[in-house]
Amino acid sequence: MMRKVQIAVGLLLHVIPMSVLAEWPSPADTLALALLDSLQVGAISLNLSSDPDEAGRQLWGQFAKGELAKRYSQIEVPGGKSVWPVFRDRLVAVAIEKGFDSKSLVGALGQIEQNEERLTTKGQLYPIGAFVARARTGKVWVVPCHWESGYQPPKEGQRIPLQAKHIRIWAFAMGSGRQVGYVTCK
Repeated sequence: MMRKVQIAVGLLLHVIPMSVLAEWPSPADTLALALLDSLQVGAISLNLSSDPDEAGRQLWGQFAKGELAKRYSQIEVPGGKSVWPVFRDRLVAVAIEKGFDSKSLVGALGQIEQNEERLTTKGQLYPIGAFVARARTGKVWVVPCHWESGYQPPKEGQRIPLQAKHIRIWAFAMGSGRQVGYVTCK
């Protein structure tokens, strides 16, 4: 198991642009470092409805107002610089460490990244955890994310930090990768 983690981390380091790792989080950003280090991957007792509206209500009720969302909304992220790769790769590493299906998680995160390219490159969107729940069709990944679309140009060469306070939550079937749930704040 440890060998798998070492290989995965090695691969991730080749995929993550080193400039992202060098810029964020800085060693002085103890809150971001602590929260990044404590990203959760685990199973939850949620049976996701096959009705899209009800599934959205379930996801919102489970994640939007909880402690997890509150903690991660405190992070200041650099405006105009995506932190998505840092969070994505840390979640995958945690999934591997804990023995979860990391391949399907990579697929779910990839769909979010592809469908939300503007937020992962121009605004801010980052996952605050990954959770295995159940649906009628089998196991699903639930991925709550914080997001912020605002961008302020750098002042005097310095990026203006922002706090992503909005939330979006996705659910993807592990077997097929099909999106089976989604909700966002209005």
